[in-house]
Amino acid sequence: MNLGFFLKLKQIIMASSSTYQIYQALVDNLKNLKKVKTSINRLINEAIKCNDTLTIEVQTKMFGLTYSAWSEVRFLKMIYTPYGFSDEEIKQIINKSNIEEKWTKCLELAFSKYSNSNNSSELPNRKQRIERLVKEYIVAPSVLRNKIAHGQWIKPLNSKNAGIGDETIRIKLEKLSVTEITIWFNVNHYLCQIVEDLIESPDKAAHNHYYNHLTDLECYIKKFEGWELQDKIEKIKTRRPLLRRNISNIWHTKDSGFKVLEQKNIDRFGKYTYILKDDKGKFLLRTNLELQIGDTIDIIRIYKQG
Repeated sequence: MNLGFFLKLKQIIMASSSTYQIYQALVDNLKNLKKVKTSINRLINEAIKCNDTLTIEVQTKMFGLTYSAWSEVRFLKMIYTPYGFSDEEIKQIINKSNIEEKWTKCLELAFSKYSNSNNSSELPNRKQRIERLVKEYIVAPSVLRNKIAHGQWIKPLNSKNAGIGDETIRIKLEKLSVTEITIWFNVNHYLCQIVEDLIESPDKAAHNHYYNHLTDLECYIKKFEGWELQDKIEKIKTRRPLLRRNISNIWHTKDSGFKVLEQKNIDRFGKYTYILKDDKGKFLLRTNLELQIGDTIDIIRIYKQG
């Protein structure tokens, strides 16, 4: 083997290492944004309990900005997925001028990988379904994000800031709610999962799970399309107080009676708070151990928090 071969191999290894470092940085950023999302949602819930309409409005706008930040980082993580796009393909995507063009290029490259291994007449329809969802739940919210980021919360201006903007944008800003933004988060997550499969594993994961993931996504949208802020307010205000318990030991067992339903937050001492459920109802659990949603656990020692 000649020197040119080894130089080329070295360049490939160095490029792969750099790409993986970027990917890991994006993973860390997403973890942090998840904490921010949880924190803002909790502040909104507290404001709802207190009928603090101003805080609800302010924190909802912050929630919208957080979604846009999360959405951008989630997209970058997706295109930097290891063993997916080449460096040249990534450059083609990130060099596009706006989020819509970047997603369009990403889908074009992702579906080209899929079409190479699946000769199906359904491919154009599949791509169109994903593109429609991207425009509704990712591109459209980015327009509202621009208005919020530039302080145009009540009366947005047009794109050149040379006159009053579209009335439909003003109405969307006025009606923007934590429930709508939560749906954006979840639909975006589903979409990225589908496209990641296309990028990373078109022969296996995408081929085996595409329809299941898309069906799950469309079922989610159908279930929550009528979910309004008032529904959340009523749920919060009628919620029964939860018992709060601290634990010192946890054993993971297959047939124990406690299931992890939701992670609430991480406090400044690094302790996690979860909602658990057993045959007697729900309660809060505070522990320094990190659990996963859906875990079934056995609590050995329980202490009531005074």
